[in-house]
Amino acid sequence: MRPVVSIIIRTFNEEDWIWHTLKAIEEQTFNKFEVIIVDNFSTDNTIKIAKNFKFVKKILKIKKFIPGKALNYGCSKSRGKFLVFLSAHCIPADNKWLRNILISFNSKKIVAVYGKQSPIKYSQAENIRDLYITFGDEKRVQKKDHFFHNANSAIRKSTWKKIPFSNSLTNIEDRHWSKQIIEKKYWIVYQPKANVFHHHGIHHGTSKERLQSTIKVIEKIETKNFLKLPDTFQPQNVKILIVINFSNYKNNKFYQNILCKLLDEVSKLKINKKIFFFKPANFKGIISNKKIKVFKTNKKQDLASILQVAVNKNIKKNFFPDYVLYLNGDYLFRPNNIINQLIKEICNNGYDALIPVFKHYNTNFIKRDHEQDYIIFGKNLTNRNKKVPSFLSYYGIGTLVKSKIAQKGLLSSSLNNGLFQLKRKLHTIRLSEIQEINIKRYLN
Repeated sequence: MRPVVSIIIRTFNEEDWIWHTLKAIEEQTFNKFEVIIVDNFSTDNTIKIAKNFKFVKKILKIKKFIPGKALNYGCSKSRGKFLVFLSAHCIPADNKWLRNILISFNSKKIVAVYGKQSPIKYSQAENIRDLYITFGDEKRVQKKDHFFHNANSAIRKSTWKKIPFSNSLTNIEDRHWSKQIIEKKYWIVYQPKANVFHHHGIHHGTSKERLQSTIKVIEKIETKNFLKLPDTFQPQNVKILIVINFSNYKNNKFYQNILCKLLDEVSKLKINKKIFFFKPANFKGIISNKKIKVFKTNKKQDLASILQVAVNKNIKKNFFPDYVLYLNGDYLFRPNNIINQLIKEICNNGYDALIPVFKHYNTNFIKRDHEQDYIIFGKNLTNRNKKVPSFLSYYGIGTLVKSKIAQKGLLSSSLNNGLFQLKRKLHTIRLSEIQEINIKRYLN
């Protein structure tokens, strides 16, 4: 059956977003559509993820990315009467998004429709400001104003055949096109009910302090919760790969009880999860829970290779986790409910990685490469309230990181890291650091 709508999505390394966008499209009440992806030779898992959706009918490749040229390429391969353009990182806010775009073509004079764009809870301040100011809640028919935005829009295919997009402009190809439409006495409709979440926004900001104050004013004006997360970004809905490592495991009842407690805790987590336990060479126990995948490690296998193996095995089985949670069983006094707290915090703040840390004010010495001296941090002997603290990381307590970073054998990002501050030094104690007999006495 010939589709009524062709949804054209331009992509380049959109692994963080593409599943969420396509999942929202899958939920639409109007389902007579096809999806065409025009990909700029992504090097991540964007295309692998997209291939899991049957309605993705064509995946086109384009080497030199020019916005209008990419759209024209997708349009030329489309079969729909209407052409819908959606950025790969724009997630439809509800299941009537597509229907609300289509019903707006209620006059032959209307040849283009664009929808609302809402920021995500952790969008940058300048993007929150710009989206709020640009996209209001009142529908309007534009007969003179040629504002138009292709991140969330639709046009008649018959119009595109007469007036295609520019193949040479490197930006604002949408405004260039819409100006021609208005000059030919056609109309454009802004339809706020066709809403999408857009993390990146449409402009670049200025002073951070001024932007933050602007956001506070906006939040006061709005009676409803203005900043939200898409459903699939909610803590209970994100996909998490849990990787458990216990390299210092010993074959006795004490260590077995610690491991069983940790495995039981992660098994009971009410989240979309897969659990991988990398058992040490000396492990002789049996994991009875069939949902926990068990892999044997050896002394030569480091943490980087463990993370890479875990992510790659899941990708091969079409499980593309949003985050990887790394846990080391060697931490005896892990804070209660820390895993749920970590998941909630990373989802609400959009970090690439969230790392447990302990704040201290000690003096640190870091040896210079190929030198005999050291770089010294915290040598000032003033009171703590006048010193800048350092933060020691404890990955194994429970680090959350995006899967594309874990796939590289890393547990932190180069830019967007969050720190989860541990409240007690006790939380950082490892079994391998203290005498086992003393632990038993402490617990008793």
